[in-house]
Amino acid sequence: MLVLTGHERVATGITILTTVLTVSLGLWATRQFGALGLASVFSASALLENILKLFFARRLTGVWTHANLSSLAVRNLKGKGLPKLSDWC
Repeated sequence: MLVLTGHERVATGITILTTVLTVSLGLWATRQFGALGLASVFSASALLENILKLFFARRLTGVWTHANLSSLAVRNLKGKGLPKLSDWC
């Protein structure tokens, strides 16, 4: 979203920040905890990158880029199962 709306520098900055964090914390976590530590750092870094991009996309473009599954919508789907093809046509 950021790249498509002219905010390439912000997206690049976020990617560089999370990459540096992943490499530096990944080296430490691998020494301390092995593969599980590296996987944890990588997962946390990917989560941080996506949260930062979500926040900055909202702040800079005014567009909320995630799906909104309110409790009302989920409650309406509960117990109904998937719609039949005839419901769509």
